[in-house]
This record gives sequence, C-alpha cells and structure tokens, in this order.
Amino acid sequence: MRRFLEGFLRRVRPLVAAACICLPATAPLWAAEPAAKSPNALIDGVLAAYGGKAALDKVKAYRMEGTVASVMRGSGALVRTFARPERLKITLDYPNHPEERVLDGGKGWRSDERGTMSPVDGFLLSSMVLQAARANLPWLLDERRATIRLLAAMDGGKLQGLEIPLGGGLALTVYADTATGRIVRSSGVLEVPGMKTNFATDYSDFRTVDGILFSFREANFASNQSTGDTVITRVVVNPPLKDADFRP
Repeated sequence: MRRFLEGFLRRVRPLVAAACICLPATAPLWAAEPAAKSPNALIDGVLAAYGGKAALDKVKAYRMEGTVASVMRGSGALVRTFARPERLKITLDYPNHPEERVLDGGKGWRSDERGTMSPVDGFLLSSMVLQAARANLPWLLDERRATIRLLAAMDGGKLQGLEIPLGGGLALTVYADTATGRIVRSSGVLEVPGMKTNFATDYSDFRTVDGILFSFREANFASNQSTGDTVITRVVVNPPLKDADFRP
C-alpha cells in the first residue's frame, strides 16, 4: 500500500506543481461573493432537497453499486456500503487488482496487492475518514450544524460554501446550489510530508430512491486534476447489515 501511495504521489506531484505555477494557491473555483448571514437556512434547504429531515432520519444505511474509471487503475465494479455515522466499506474490482477499504469509526483497514487486509493510519486513514464524511452528506450538515462555518458565496451567489470540521485537523468543504439545495461539490485537504493535496468530488445526475435524493455520477479530482469518475447504477436504502460487514 505504501508503494501505491508513493506511486500516486509521483503522478500527482508534477500536476500539483504545474497548477501552482498557473494559479495562486488560494484561487477559488468560482468568483467569490459576500457570505450569507447564517448557514441554518441553507442547511434546511439542502435537507429539504434531499427528501426532508423526517425521511432522511429514517435512513440508517445505504449501499451503492456501479462502476469506477480510475486514471491509475483502470475501470472496475464498485460497491460502496455506508452506515451512519462513520462506517464505510468500499469494494473495488479493478482488473487484476481488487481492492477493499473498511472504516469503523476511528479504525480503518485496506487490502494490499495480495488481498490481505491491514490496519491503516496517517494519510490513508484520513482519506477514508474524508470518504465516509462525503458518504454522510447531507446528514452530516445536520449532525454538525453547530460547528459549521459559512464560506463566501460563489458564482454570483448561485453556490454557497460550508466548512464542516471533522476533528483531528480534518475538515470537509461542501458547495450547495442555492437554487436547488443540491450539493454539487465536496472537498478536503490531505497532507503528506512536503505537500498538501486537495481532493474534490463533483456530483451530478441526481435521482430519487425511496424518497431520498442521491447523486448517480461523481467526478473525482486531486489538485484540480481528474483522478477518475464513478457511475452509480443502483442504490439500496437501509440494506440488512451486520457488525461483521465493517470488520477486516
């Protein structure tokens, strides 16, 4: 797994350097506007767009099935199982290299080249915590409402940013479409010695399943460079799960 991370960083590092030459380090994705007065109205609008708080509260878990096209690994089948608030299992069937990631609260495991599951920490654990936080949208907005920081609006006020502290120095930033209430982007920064990298996901193709809105297409980026795309073909709300499903 260390070799995989080092290989990924070798691919990303020159792209990050090139991006830094072309853009200021703090360059926004859209033109910034003054922030709104309070995040609560925006959060309420997001929850309403995704099915309403009453319906969302009934969702304890969901499973997504689909395909992922990775710049580094090729294309393969994806199964993503999430149980609120911090349990996540991802199975990726890449050609000749299947991969599995499991997060149970503050503990994480990931398979190596031989398929052996091992505990992870540092960068790899943080990346899984961010993945779980993304999977916990929009519920996370309501759960962390008291600590969320409102960011500047973007694109003439069409997009509004919210920063969600996750603890341990991590934070997830989301951008919501102020007209529809849909979350169209999330991002988080991960740090390794000598470099910080912003990992972002753009959401589209929204569909309703059992009264809850889900994104069926995700575009993933590292420092504004594409790392792959995910297409969801099926979502199951509240599938039967056991504790063993989130163990290595």
